[in-house]
Amino acid sequence: SIHSALNHLGKKGLRVPVPVRNLEGNTWKLETVPLLNEEKESCERKKCAIHLLTFLTGIPLQQLKITCDILFQWGSLLAQFHNATEDLECQVLKNKPILYSLEHMLDIKQYMKVLPDEHYKFILDFLNKYESEIIKCYKELPKGFLHGDFNDLNILAREKSPEPNNRMFVIDVILDFEDMHYGNYVWDIGLMLTHVLMGQHDVDVLEAVGHALAGYLSRRSLSDMELSFLKMCIECRFVQSWVACVYSATLDPNNPYVSKSSQSDIKYKMLQQLSEISNEELQKKWQNIFQLYSK
Repeated sequence: SIHSALNHLGKKGLRVPVPVRNLEGNTWKLETVPLLNEEKESCERKKCAIHLLTFLTGIPLQQLKITCDILFQWGSLLAQFHNATEDLECQVLKNKPILYSLEHMLDIKQYMKVLPDEHYKFILDFLNKYESEIIKCYKELPKGFLHGDFNDLNILAREKSPEPNNRMFVIDVILDFEDMHYGNYVWDIGLMLTHVLMGQHDVDVLEAVGHALAGYLSRRSLSDMELSFLKMCIECRFVQSWVACVYSATLDPNNPYVSKSSQSDIKYKMLQQLSEISNEELQKKWQNIFQLYSK
């Protein structure tokens, strides 16, 4: 199913890794191999599906100084992805279950017991506050195929200006489609904007979100209702990622990726900052930024 999606996106002109056929003419092959995460003393070998994808060069956004132009292009690229998948037909992918989705947002309650009391109460109050809105958003807002992890590690940039004092980049490569699934478009946008908020920028973080959202809106429209749910989706994604990482750390405390990704204090402070600003105030801030691009 992922191969079908990658080939579809490639034909639409997006720069994504596409599957390469092997000598047998297939894009997948089952091979018995040792797993990289197996114990060193283990000789067990397991059957795995092996595939080869084309290699795309570029610099992950996480390694760049994030400017307003990069933010705009980041949002624009997600809109291009959503536009390109509108006519994608893949029932297997459409039925693919995934934990990191809006549909399963409320399921995180079962993993919250590992949180400190203060954080537990904060998140429980949040979920109780938004429960009806989460259900309404999932049931009523437009759906399509989502990337599922449109973060600054999965988007690559190419340098188009050789001048060291005036570095210009083209943002056009999308990687990692393992979390691709069917769901509400605003959830995918909210996920991207969550990573925008976690980054380092030249501007206020809430304004940075406005620049990325302006890029999205330059290629794809959103209804007033969809825009009104974005703040909630951003907050939900923060909560979901936070709880999942803290819980995973209890299962594998020595995993450096999980430890780095949890960033509990940072996410807690960011959620507090978001909760202190009204949706109306945030929408007004974003609208002022949108107008900068309409002149």
